[in-house]
Amino acid sequence: MTTVIEQIKTGVEAHLNGNLKAAESAYRTAISLDEQNATAYNNLGFVCAQLKRWGEAFECLNTALQLKPDYSMAHTNLGQVLLNMGQEQSGLEHLETAVQCDANNAQAWENLGQIKLRTGDPARAEYCWWRASRQPTGITRSTATRCTQLPRVKTFKPGGDCQRQNSSGRNITANTSGLLPERY
Repeated sequence: MTTVIEQIKTGVEAHLNGNLKAAESAYRTAISLDEQNATAYNNLGFVCAQLKRWGEAFECLNTALQLKPDYSMAHTNLGQVLLNMGQEQSGLEHLETAVQCDANNAQAWENLGQIKLRTGDPARAEYCWWRASRQPTGITRSTATRCTQLPRVKTFKPGGDCQRQNSSGRNITANTSGLLPERY
């Protein structure tokens, strides 16, 4: 008899090899063996998101969070799904919750940076990418690319002022205080 852990491992291996159908099948089998396994629901939700089945991804990720409310990666994945569904504020809230649950969640920090830049807040975007780059997983290529697209920073102090030059060479200052809860 196969175990839940074996099915999740099988799903992860298939997922990493690009076989989303096999990964989906393994995660569904894991759920059928243990309907209380938040990891299986999160992983299935992630696969559904990659297949652009947003509604199903939403349901799976919500279930994962009902089972484990402080599951940082499920908040990250649900945040991205909500953004893709056009629910920017809810997506942002889940990404912020993800970094509150796990300050080392580099993916959540990177995704927050994307949203902050898209909403016209480059100083906060840069802070989020700075946080992503300081996590145990290290900076990702996409984060490094995004950072080079920002205006040149003159000074940067988390929780203080970030002084930079705009495209015409004028100095501008943005305040980064209040970006995140005090525990960071």
